[in-house]
Amino acid sequence: MPPVPSAVPPDVLIALDAYLDAEYQLWQDAHTLRDDAEVFRRMAAFDATFFAPGLASAISRPGQMDDAAFADFRERRTHRRRQVNSVTRRPGPDAADTFQATLSAEDARFGDQPAERLHFTVDRGSVQVQAVFLPDHAGGWTLVQGDPTSTG
Repeated sequence: MPPVPSAVPPDVLIALDAYLDAEYQLWQDAHTLRDDAEVFRRMAAFDATFFAPGLASAISRPGQMDDAAFADFRERRTHRRRQVNSVTRRPGPDAADTFQATLSAEDARFGDQPAERLHFTVDRGSVQVQAVFLPDHAGGWTLVQGDPTSTG
């Protein structure tokens, strides 16, 4: 993990690291477990653990694949554990316990360039994603889900 400002408490970094580990494991499960129901159960549990109500991760896979399609899907796996580009405390007096992390893509073909920004809180040691942003063509960020002003 890159150096981060001292304003980000160590427990926040630990929670973010645990989130990224769980995310990577879920991508691996999505590409290696044959049982659709089990994979979709794990996806729902991940979302319930790490995302605010009404939000969901982008982790997905086709359902009801025959053996050949599943073998092809498994071979096309390019996901890796994402890198943290930066973590900061969100500015503003009402967002004192909200943080912002800029992450690389999970697809290794895109390198470590910033690919997603999360606004999150930490609740009982676990990341709670409040908003998700993706890069726009102007060099900024576009909200794709959640409430960017939420503090949990």
